[in-house]
Amino acid sequence: MDELADLAADAIAGRALEAGGWSPSRQVDVGRFADWYSAEGYPSNDAVMRLLGSIGNLLIVPPDHAGAQFGSGRIVFDPILASTGERPRIADREAQLADALWPIGEWSDSYILLLGASGRLYAESSEFDVLLLGETLVDGLKTIITRRGQIVVAVPADDGTERA
Repeated sequence: MDELADLAADAIAGRALEAGGWSPSRQVDVGRFADWYSAEGYPSNDAVMRLLGSIGNLLIVPPDHAGAQFGSGRIVFDPILASTGERPRIADREAQLADALWPIGEWSDSYILLLGASGRLYAESSEFDVLLLGETLVDGLKTIITRRGQIVVAVPADDGTERA
């Protein structure tokens, strides 16, 4: 995908993608992902399938570097691993964010990476805030791979208190 080639052009992100086995010509059979999305109740999405056709099953470990602004953990692009059985919770997040969402993987073993119909990349956890990682997939991935930039709380964690 051209978007990922743009991401790979960043020195830090590019090194992490390549170390994970990604290249612009990488192709992954997305049949099991398509079947899983359907079984879980997600509408079909050609853009998500194209994305997973390039990065599906990829494992990226963000490198340590002096400019890192926050901690991070591994990124695994496998929606099945990240979110099987989580469709009801993700549907709730769709309503809160007013954005249709598709899980595309997992970040730091705690967050489901969600790609919005808006193009935004979110990180969701049942125990933590929903984070807006970037206004675009590339911006969001660049943020968590390079560990630079601003992460915005899109939906605060539910702490059990009522809000006005």
